Amino acid sequence: MNNRKATFFSFIYRGLSSAISFLTIIATGRFLGVADRGQLQFSQVLLNGSQNFLGGYTNWYGYALPKRGEDTENIIQTGNLILCVASIFIWIVLTPLTWWLVTHHILLEAWGWMVICMPLAFLFNYATRILNALHDITWLNRSNLAQPLVFLLVYLVLLAIHPEREADRLFYSYCIWSASWVFAVILSLTAAYHRVAQRVGSWKKALGIGFSKVEWRGTVSYGSWSSISNIVHYFNYRVDYFYVLSTLGKTIFSIYGTAVGAAEVLNTLSQSIVSVVFARMTGAAHDDAISVTTKASRQSLITSTGFAFIIALAFPFLFMLLGHHGAYLKAILPFWILLPGLIFKAASNILLQYATNSLGQPKTAIWMNGLAVIINLACCVPLVHFFGMVGAALASTCAYFFGFVAYCFWFARVTGTSQRALWQLRKEDFIPYWEIILLAKKKFARSA
Repeated sequence: MNNRKATFFSFIYRGLSSAISFLTIIATGRFLGVADRGQLQFSQVLLNGSQNFLGGYTNWYGYALPKRGEDTENIIQTGNLILCVASIFIWIVLTPLTWWLVTHHILLEAWGWMVICMPLAFLFNYATRILNALHDITWLNRSNLAQPLVFLLVYLVLLAIHPEREADRLFYSYCIWSASWVFAVILSLTAAYHRVAQRVGSWKKALGIGFSKVEWRGTVSYGSWSSISNIVHYFNYRVDYFYVLSTLGKTIFSIYGTAVGAAEVLNTLSQSIVSVVFARMTGAAHDDAISVTTKASRQSLITSTGFAFIIALAFPFLFMLLGHHGAYLKAILPFWILLPGLIFKAASNILLQYATNSLGQPKTAIWMNGLAVIINLACCVPLVHFFGMVGAALASTCAYFFGFVAYCFWFARVTGTSQRALWQLRKEDFIPYWEIILLAKKKFARSA
């Protein structure tokens, strides 16, 4: 599949994933109380944070496979060993300890459910990194769609049954959430090992466990810095979110979380370009990687802006489908304010990928994200004080914009190219979208 077709189908899958995400917000909003929905979302946020940290170690395999295809067997078998040991440790040691802290009211229940799902998210990250590194975009898209789709479908059944006790609803929600991760892991690992088996010659080699000093050092060295980079990157997304939780209370936190979740649908859509150019950027020569990055940055700005207009118009009407209307309609204004910032954050993610995957410098991504975190926090303190959760949205948008400006200057300095190449749109930038429209017309004409 060529890159334009891959991008087109990635948009389709990401669009479905975004629709599912918003439908899930509606379903959980109608089924759970405002505070309980906030707790479920808090678990998801915690899991995303741990997934970003642990995922840093799996980034090594996404980095190594495109660059050293001849060492695939050693790379995968070392990864298998590390993933098995880490997952078993979390389930046998960390999970019981966390639930002991929960039962003694030292930690919230959200932490306990997060730890149960943590190894599943770790395994899922590993599988999707392999699929992305081997440029199997079709199964990467299917894998990314699996968990939210299964969660929503089963959740709608639960919503129809509608347990009478409100206290039971949160428990059932957590059970469905955990089960959806199990399904996603099975699907993604099966697809990933199938692709690896094709490359190394057999399933036995793909599923084998081995040890390589080179891969171990890469996992520990590159992976550790990449994990720190991922956490700082994730904190960049969540500074406003946690600040609202600490200052404005659980109810406002749940409402603002709804605005954040809806706005970050835009981030889901923009990841289509990131996933398609991942392997090309990682395995390409220096000049080719620069060219891929500049084009991808401009195209990310185009697609994100287009999608931002669409969801800015459509989503406020969908907010009305949520239960507790008086509460959740307050999320519309912060949702609108977050969208412009996320347009620039989408392009920033392309530049971060260039630093980590093309240059192999996760340390660079740490200071880049750290700068945005400092800006975000510095803006949050006064703006949240005066404007509440609207101020939190303003703080994030400011941080994303100024972060992108700083990244552009860094890229120009490192590569010796003009920073305008990252954002100044050209006529040829719109050609792929026109071709995608023509491709879609042909597809619909054949099916008609």
